[in-house]
Amino acid sequence: MPAEEVVRAEEPAQAEEPAQKERVLFVIQRHPEGIRIVDIGNELGVDWRSLTRIVRSLIDEGKIERIDTMYYPGEKAGEEEL
Repeated sequence: MPAEEVVRAEEPAQAEEPAQKERVLFVIQRHPEGIRIVDIGNELGVDWRSLTRIVRSLIDEGKIERIDTMYYPGEKAGEEEL
């Protein structure tokens, strides 16, 4: 039974991820000059460490870019608005 409890505990976080991903992308798009992950977390009212998997996924999808410690809207993010 403990294994089932762990799975159940993870389900709400996985269900919220697409919405959180959109929120993160929206914040980054509002900052074309770049924004640090700590500041993204502050704007969303969450611990920045909870965003690392989301920003990595957005980078892999080409929706954002990372240069040093700053995150910028990616080429695909700008194209989606057209």
